[in-house]
Amino acid sequence: MADDQPDRNKPLEDRDAKNAPAEEDGGPAKDNADGGNRERGPHETAESQPELQEAPDAALSQEDLRRQQAEIRKIRAMSGSGDAIGRDQINITVHGSADGEGWQVYTRTESESDVSDHLRSFASTPSRNLLAEVLSRGRIAVLRARRRSGATTTALAALATFTERIREIGGDRPPASLPEAVIEPGCGYVFDAVGAAWAAHPRDTAVLGCHRLLERRGAWLIVLVDANADMDSVRDLLVEHEPPDPLRVLAAHLKAAFPGESAFVSEVLQTEPPPRTPGEAADLAKAAIRGRRAGRPMSAVMEERPHSLREEARRRLRQNRHDPPEERDLARRAFLIAQAVLPELAATHVCRAAYRLAVQLHEVEKQKTDEKLSQLPFGDMLDNWLDTAPSVTVGNTPDHAAETDRRLPMQEGLAEAILHVVWFDYIVAHEALLRWLRDLADTYSDRRVRFRAALALGRLAVHDFDFMVQTCFVPWSESPRISLHEATAWALEETVKRDPSKLPRVFAAADAWARGRIIGQRSTALWMYGTYLGVRDPNRALRGLRHLVLKDDARLRHRIKVSLVEIFAGGQRRAVVDALADWACSPHPRMRRAAGDCLAELAQLNDPSGAPELMTMFGEQPEPVSRLWRLVLTSRLCGHRPWDALRAWHKRGVDMTELRVLLENEPRLRRPLAFYLGPRGARAALPAPSPFAEEATR
Repeated sequence: MADDQPDRNKPLEDRDAKNAPAEEDGGPAKDNADGGNRERGPHETAESQPELQEAPDAALSQEDLRRQQAEIRKIRAMSGSGDAIGRDQINITVHGSADGEGWQVYTRTESESDVSDHLRSFASTPSRNLLAEVLSRGRIAVLRARRRSGATTTALAALATFTERIREIGGDRPPASLPEAVIEPGCGYVFDAVGAAWAAHPRDTAVLGCHRLLERRGAWLIVLVDANADMDSVRDLLVEHEPPDPLRVLAAHLKAAFPGESAFVSEVLQTEPPPRTPGEAADLAKAAIRGRRAGRPMSAVMEERPHSLREEARRRLRQNRHDPPEERDLARRAFLIAQAVLPELAATHVCRAAYRLAVQLHEVEKQKTDEKLSQLPFGDMLDNWLDTAPSVTVGNTPDHAAETDRRLPMQEGLAEAILHVVWFDYIVAHEALLRWLRDLADTYSDRRVRFRAALALGRLAVHDFDFMVQTCFVPWSESPRISLHEATAWALEETVKRDPSKLPRVFAAADAWARGRIIGQRSTALWMYGTYLGVRDPNRALRGLRHLVLKDDARLRHRIKVSLVEIFAGGQRRAVVDALADWACSPHPRMRRAAGDCLAELAQLNDPSGAPELMTMFGEQPEPVSRLWRLVLTSRLCGHRPWDALRAWHKRGVDMTELRVLLENEPRLRRPLAFYLGPRGARAALPAPSPFAEEATR
């Protein structure tokens, strides 16, 4: 359906992302004394630098914006199906390299018991023995396989023949580029190069270039490549994956989880339709295991399988032409689609969104001969539809302090099935659907609605990536509308979570846009760095943010703080703290200013218990946190906001005794600390902020 679109294979980052000359880091940058807008570069014009248009909720207070951002952060953490191997539950180590690009290593197993846990659910396949044979000859093997065919599990099982310490490495670059620090002595490595550009037609040196390193470290490496990869250059290392029977995979998972419960295993194995691939079998096994442990009947678990749910979605969307016309009107379809896009949101939001969609669909339907079906019986059927829709009432909660409304819960998995059916079965409505989602993501006043619309766009991009890129994301990145920049970042985050093979292209786009001439592209890149991209490769994302700080565009300063907070909140605390410490030492005044602003913003972030996240980190890693505070507070350019943050902690009763002791080791900080915090141990109300601290640190 998307074959007639122009430039389908054009790289995401290529279109109009022409790089502006990067500011070098070799010396201090020219900086306006007041930190205001810099002069335009030689390639910039007023036409190419329109004023950014704020999001619909920009008028909210900083406190309300932080609250909304925290709520979105929770939803983002639960969105996306995650990687098939469950990387969100695996320890990640990031290694730097001479070229500035990081290597992420995922710890899969560390002991014999870890290996035993994996092997208990492994369905044997000849591929394992063939891989072990190749590894025994030369420490490197290549496994060519289709997606969802059990290749990663087979590679793990083959490596377990040699070691119990197994890791996984993202293979965006060839194995020949691996630095020695990445390869631990005596470890086995699964090098996932599925979808990597270099792996389509690699030279033998790209794979064999790490052989000496493996020999020195006594390690083994299996490279996973796509089924269509041309591996003639390393034919002697190649193993063609023979997938195990999906039913054997299903049985292995179930027996490992519930040994001795043969009746339960037989019940699951007899379900219809049977899984078609090892990946589907593993998914079904996980669903069955969760259902069993939760005490749910297997019939309910089976109803939530994608195949069954899509049939239910088709039924509810009134695909049956024999249904009476009153059951095939646009409003019913619009309500169902809106509910799928906005799950768990208030009924008022669903109704407003459904009306907008019905208007869009009306434009499509009215071109048909049967115009009776294109009328909009919206008002007439609104009450009837709400009366029959299941709902719960939500009263005042901390997240919705002034809201009392109905919620319209939907069966788990049905929302995604509805989106899938709408996209693949209602091709004629694609344009109307995308206009509607854009409208929600751009103009709706509630941030949660805009975010949910972006998630839906990201899920559609999994099915038709190039079409969505050229139709939505590239044009939106060039727009001056900040809400579209946010939507692009959120949508692409959802896409790479569900399809990790897209991560290299999306990250490359962020890097290119960060250096683009168009302010909208730079704003979009900034939001993208604050998503899953920044969590997966924080060093790369922080380099991108550093570049944007050096451009010193006042229009982006606040959003740089927001993205950096999101990387910190996503789990990459040490990387963010170390980066800010480097910024605070930079010869560039704008970097030092940004370090102070970002530290003050991080100080507003609280953990679930209400304690400041930075103080929680200080309890675990006091040296890097105290060093960051010391470097920022002794800078002449830090401003008053970091001091105000310390003062706010003090007034809240946060115990900063140990941090204060370390900071007072710096003589220049003793007087301003006494001014802002009072004598050590004091809890009295303190005077209003003043410029004293800035003067004291001169």
